[in-house]
Amino acid sequence: MVASAHRSERLGDEIATVEWVVYETIRDRIVRGLEPGTVLALAPIADELGVSTMPVRAALARLRSEGLVMQSPRRGSTVAPATIDDLEEIQAIRSGLEGYGARICVPNLDDERIARMARILKKVRASSRKLSTDNQVNAFLACEYQLHDELFAASGRRELVDLIRVYRRRAERYVRLALRSESKGFTSDVELQQELFEALADRDADRAEQTIRSILQWTVHFCRPLLND
Repeated sequence: MVASAHRSERLGDEIATVEWVVYETIRDRIVRGLEPGTVLALAPIADELGVSTMPVRAALARLRSEGLVMQSPRRGSTVAPATIDDLEEIQAIRSGLEGYGARICVPNLDDERIARMARILKKVRASSRKLSTDNQVNAFLACEYQLHDELFAASGRRELVDLIRVYRRRAERYVRLALRSESKGFTSDVELQQELFEALADRDADRAEQTIRSILQWTVHFCRPLLND
């Protein structure tokens, strides 16, 4: 009985891991620019990834709940369109969460955390100089996310941090689109991250909140011409 229970736990973990890998694989393709309307058929994806259709079905269901996949009676699962309405809604939610998060974090920022953020900001700058491949863009975004994670961790509020990450992932498709759309995209983004750090280093809650909101509006600004076409 004990051996059997342990085996079931391991199998459960393996199934969860397979579902997660399939989900992340499909999601990654979408956020990197897989064309809206692309059909995401169960069997071909399962064959390509060497899995059964069950984890693919679960992954597509999760991606539908995140707005990245849509379901239609005739075509089945397809990549959802990227729209300005969707982006503005996501960024409005993030503005509330992250603006509030920045404000309540400022009083908790000690010199040690500010020093860590200064080191991360250097990595953001360094990674922004090498952006010719998807992997280099991934590295840039990872550094930027690390900078923000360091800030929001100072809130001590687990649920808030989790919600911020959920909606940040919802916005990633648009952030990548904004970065690809304009040669100055990365430069202006890094400048905003610098402004945020300076506000935090000065322990200026008003300026930190406003800069966070400006960072979120930056994505809307760069994406709007593309999404309105």
